[in-house]
Amino acid sequence: MEAQRHRCGYCELQVTSYGDVEHYRPKSEIKQLEAVGEEQENLHNLVSKSRKTSKMCEDGYWWLAYDWDNYLLSCTLCNRPYKGTLFPIKEQRPVHPDPASEYPCENPKQGDQETPLLMNPFDPNLAPSEHLEFTESGLIKHKTDTGKETIDTLGLSRDSLNTGRIWAAKKIFQYFKNFASAAPGSDAEKLFASEIVSMGNETSIASPGMCRIIYENLVDGQGTWEAFENKWKVD
Repeated sequence: MEAQRHRCGYCELQVTSYGDVEHYRPKSEIKQLEAVGEEQENLHNLVSKSRKTSKMCEDGYWWLAYDWDNYLLSCTLCNRPYKGTLFPIKEQRPVHPDPASEYPCENPKQGDQETPLLMNPFDPNLAPSEHLEFTESGLIKHKTDTGKETIDTLGLSRDSLNTGRIWAAKKIFQYFKNFASAAPGSDAEKLFASEIVSMGNETSIASPGMCRIIYENLVDGQGTWEAFENKWKVD
């Protein structure tokens, strides 16, 4: 809770109840996603029957069951009806040697070289702005296979999240437009820069992760959020 500022490691909403200790790499069986599905109207705590998963591996990454680096604080909704024991990887999992097995793939083994297609906020090699982007109305979109698998696995495009992001996204984009049009060195430039930094601060009540992703996508590789924050933050 302290490390993640009480935010879900996937959707970044505030975890107001106990939340879940989510195993990034599942400790038990691994499933695969067959159909993404949609939220049921007025039932945001449930996913529709159109979301389907199937068995993949009988055992998961059991040796990481008590590994601190495999833990994430997750809201119950992201963890249980969505993430569950899904863990997409880039490589093709080896086929189970027994064709009669109900699990089509072999279990992962310690030392396997795998490329996760599920983003992790603590992995520096999975920078969110390289895989995701947001529209001015708060809709989330993917830029890579990793972004797509992350959105599908966690249901990050579900209506309840989109609705909750609208206000923050519109405000963030407007601040960026105002900042870009302000005269360099002016009080207006400083004001809008400070507003942007405030919305992207980890303690912000808005969606700081979304704010940072929007910034890095707008500057298109010409700067990082950290550099912008360090330049404009008010001590």
